[in-house]
Order: sequence, then C-alpha cells, then structure tokens
Amino acid sequence: MGTLKNLAVSLLSVVVLLLIVTNFSSVTTEIACSGEISTSNSGEPATLHAAIAEYRWWVGLWSDSDGDMTVEIPNQVSDYYGHLVKIGNQIQIHLAPGDIKGQYSMLSKSLNLELPTGSFEGECKKID
Repeated sequence: MGTLKNLAVSLLSVVVLLLIVTNFSSVTTEIACSGEISTSNSGEPATLHAAIAEYRWWVGLWSDSDGDMTVEIPNQVSDYYGHLVKIGNQIQIHLAPGDIKGQYSMLSKSLNLELPTGSFEGECKKID
C-alpha cells in the first residue's frame, strides 16, 4: 500500500510541476509603437502592435532563447520572431538564432525591426 501511495504522490508532483512550467514559463508584455515603416522607395506612418514573451530563467535549461515576439501592423503585416536575446536593457530580435532582424530598448522604449514589408522604426508604449 505504501508503494502505491508513493507512486500517487510522485505522479501528482509531476503533474503540478508540468502545470507550473506550462503556465508560468514566460511573462508577456504588450506594446504599441508609433513610427514609420520604410521601403526602398518611401516611408509612411505606421502603428505596430507587439507581444513580447520573456522566458523565465528555468526555460534556459532547455532553450537558448530568452523569449519570442509576435508583431502586427493591422491590415498590413503579421510576423513571429522566435528567438530573442536579452543583453542588459536591449532585446535583440531574431527570426532564428543568428538571424537578427532588429532590437527593442527597454530603457528608451524604441523599436527597430525588419519586417517582410519594410523596416519599422518607432517609439513604444506599454499596453495595460
């Protein structure tokens, strides 16, 4: 009977640990950025919305990414950047490791990002 109880406690512990890892492994910040999207021909005003997921320290046990980022310019572009590298107050934005596409400053709240439709540069505010 004691072995069955130990097995049940172990199984419950694993389930609780998996729930914690699944539900609390990142903190997401949503931002809205006002700026300009530039192409080789011209530039036009644009508002970019982004969700930056910063991974908790324990995710580093199985991943070399510090987070991921989803961006959208309504009715124009939506993109996913699956590899973020946090260096001090800067977040380098990569499509994949080594493929840098931009950076976000958590200090000045500025974003520079290469999108499929052009280059975006702007100032951001946190969305509550």
